Amino acid sequence: MTDTEAITDERRLTNLACRLLGSLADAEDVVQETYARWYAQSANSATRSRPPPPG
Repeated sequence: MTDTEAITDERRLTNLACRLLGSLADAEDVVQETYARWYAQSANSATRSRPPPPG
């Protein structure tokens, strides 16, 4: 995954979370926490897989 792809995915997820939660700040927090958990979990594996696309 390139940096550009990661940023695009993060923006999409943030937009979706914002629509669901009604708050940009809450959406950013949720997406950041999700990425942190995914990264920590995948750090133990030999290869990192890309998270599934939203929707």
